[in-house]
Amino acid sequence: MATDTSFKIARRVIIAKDALSPQQRRIVEPLLANKKSFISNANRPGTSRALPGLKNTFVTKAGADIRVIYTTGTEGVVVQDILRKETLEQLLRVRRKPKSTKKPPLPPLRKERAAKLQEA
Repeated sequence: MATDTSFKIARRVIIAKDALSPQQRRIVEPLLANKKSFISNANRPGTSRALPGLKNTFVTKAGADIRVIYTTGTEGVVVQDILRKETLEQLLRVRRKPKSTKKPPLPPLRKERAAKLQEA
């Protein structure tokens, strides 16, 4: 676990890290070693992005198929979870709002109804 007070690792990250393959663990462990290495990775172009709908919550790549979710705020950087890329994509798909439920437009009024409405 990191000892820097502005860089914390949530307990669930330790559990998730244990579930990784040895190869995946070799990629993730240096990333989580300290704040400097984590921030260095997160600041590389194309590596991190904000999670939609969650304030101050981001995801960064750790290898080809692992994603690390972290938050930033008054506590500094807090690593929240480690997920496989596919799992994160599934969660984001479920979380996305359904497409607009607007009703289809009403058919145009017939000429005779339109004429009656104008007379009234």
